[in-house]
Amino acid sequence: MRKALLIADGRPNEDPNELDIYATQRLVEMYPAVVSRHFMIRVNALVTFMLNSDEVFCGQVEDYWWRIEFQNRGSRIPHLHMIVWIKDHPLLDTPEGLQRIDHVSSCELTVQDAELHDLVRKVQIHRHSHICGKKGPNSRCRFGYPRNPCAQTHMVDLDSRDFITNGGRVCNLKRTSEERYVNNYNPILLKLSQANTDILPFGSNETIAHYIAKYISKSEPEGVTNSIAQAIREIRREESNISRQLFRICMRILKERQVSACECVFRLGHLNLKAAIHLTSIPFHLARDWSFFPPIQVEKSGAPFI
Repeated sequence: MRKALLIADGRPNEDPNELDIYATQRLVEMYPAVVSRHFMIRVNALVTFMLNSDEVFCGQVEDYWWRIEFQNRGSRIPHLHMIVWIKDHPLLDTPEGLQRIDHVSSCELTVQDAELHDLVRKVQIHRHSHICGKKGPNSRCRFGYPRNPCAQTHMVDLDSRDFITNGGRVCNLKRTSEERYVNNYNPILLKLSQANTDILPFGSNETIAHYIAKYISKSEPEGVTNSIAQAIREIRREESNISRQLFRICMRILKERQVSACECVFRLGHLNLKAAIHLTSIPFHLARDWSFFPPIQVEKSGAPFI
């Protein structure tokens, strides 16, 4: 991406490896269209690779769902949330399933592969920041770090304390005390993406449905929510007509919606914000003899890895 940004900036002969983080950030802010298009090229290449390789997840990818998110609705760079379904995958709580998990997802800090070793230390180590404690300065890291050492990979009971303290994760990976801050990764995908990844198994269709719903309808930042709530109270006092109330509330929500430059590029450039292989149409209608709506598209549920 740095090479593409230098070309856009009229400096095609400069070495992208000489750009420091601050110079790169300035170029990212200046050329959101380049960032967005380049990101989607990488996403499409990654999906194509996974569909044509059984090595990544130790099996054939028979379906997937993904969504592009812009962190905090104001982040300059997009990132990807993805779920994949693996054909004939063994149950996760069986010896075969646990062995498959260890092959697909790792938190190993010291590896013999020099490139992988450097990547893990560069992009897979969690470092606490202000976003870790959104529930308060004294709250536990919302990403679950540091994670507890674990002698063997095992599934977590959804009703257990481990599930809660583990941040809702259904699996504890084998890790040493030195690896408590290492984020889960797949060696092949990490070397391909050269970016932070978080690879984990899912244990039930319910957790899949929760994950998809969470990222389809992710809430706005608190400041925006409070502003909209205040506007709704004012509109309800000023308008007696329900239709006018709804119209003004909708217009205010659209006005208050925060978007980054990259998200504008995605929407104006008709870049995909989500995709899946298989879709199911569900017809529905509203009560009180209201008109029927066209079928909506709902993605398949039930998958082993994200």
